[in-house]
Amino acid sequence: MIYDLPPIKSLSDPFLNKIDDFNRRLSEVFYPGAHLVELFPILDYLPAWLAKWKRDAIKDFRFFSALFQKMFRVNKEQVVSGEEHRASFLRDYSREPREDGNFRLGVRMACRESPTYTMITWAIFAMIHFPEVQRRAQQQLDEVVGRSRIPSLADFKHLPYIRAIVQEARLMFLCLASLTLNNFRYLDGDLLLHLDQRIIQSRSDDYYEGYYIPKGTFCMPNIWSMNYDSEIYGPDAGDFKSDRYLDSCGNIKDENDEDHFSYGFGYRDCVGRHLANNALFIAVSMLLWSMKIEPGKDENGKNMLPDINSEEMDLYIYIKCDYPCVS
Repeated sequence: MIYDLPPIKSLSDPFLNKIDDFNRRLSEVFYPGAHLVELFPILDYLPAWLAKWKRDAIKDFRFFSALFQKMFRVNKEQVVSGEEHRASFLRDYSREPREDGNFRLGVRMACRESPTYTMITWAIFAMIHFPEVQRRAQQQLDEVVGRSRIPSLADFKHLPYIRAIVQEARLMFLCLASLTLNNFRYLDGDLLLHLDQRIIQSRSDDYYEGYYIPKGTFCMPNIWSMNYDSEIYGPDAGDFKSDRYLDSCGNIKDENDEDHFSYGFGYRDCVGRHLANNALFIAVSMLLWSMKIEPGKDENGKNMLPDINSEEMDLYIYIKCDYPCVS
């Protein structure tokens, strides 16, 4: 969808390995407290030869920028030459008349990663810890879809409980991801505003509830607090509870409301939210339609519930596929 690349057919695909490495490096550098400079900002003045984190950042920037720039350039050249091509995100953006460096870098970096995969992992994690949620979802799938076909986007309006699961998984993951945005403070100010819709900059001196906010201050809304506001989501806001999005009849309360703040605000809200919603819906529907997800067993046959902080969380998940022909 983004680069118009052929479907990946193997987990050993070189491109997939590079993207996995990119995501791993992002996770490492975004982890709060990963670098002393976060605690002692004066260390930011150290030259690169004395600061390993700077050398690593420069190395990563050059490698991954070259990777994404190459794919961007291929799409751009095909558009310019008039070569026949299928629709993709980058090819549409390749027609953009602006040619300044910040715009080109912003487009390439905007295409670097999708959180969809991670949010699906969160949904699987939730199915392990809340088997009743999985049971209810599969019951609705059996009633609406049946066993003679696979779910499709045509079932979207008829599977409100699946949509509620997706909404809860999205809320929980995206508000966690938003906590890492403070690491962007080292980037160029103009580019910073283009990289994430949840960062705003004050245009003039201002006061808010007694706090003085100077002109040019970067402001990051506390999305974690907003998404876990007990006045909105109830005292169990920290629990995985899909029912919070459903009315007494089991339907989505408001079809036009995301009911969370993870996609950003105003005219800079996430442009890919509709694609993400559909992709998550169909992925979770397919998983729960075809598989039963259970915790793994230890040597004594007891369930091993995965820990949210475990680096080997996938080792504790057992997936029973009801239809082996489904991949």
